[in-house]
Amino acid sequence: MPSEADTCRRYVTPKLYAAGWTDDQICEQRFFTPGRIVVHGNSATRRVGKRADYLLRYTRDVFLAVVEAIPRKILRLAAF
Repeated sequence: MPSEADTCRRYVTPKLYAAGWTDDQICEQRFFTPGRIVVHGNSATRRVGKRADYLLRYTRDVFLAVVEAIPRKILRLAAF
């Protein structure tokens, strides 16, 4: 069974290129938030942040979209 990253590269990445996005604008498998801070007495730890399959950026510091790829099976279950 292919991994999520393989599926993204096979199905999603070609669609992004076809829509006009370039390699400089596509960030793959990136965290887009720092994790939540959890305080334990006098110490604090940070949990894992939220990760997206793709972040699409307009400029170096301006992100326009977060793309999350999901299996078609789930889409069929969620269809209205």
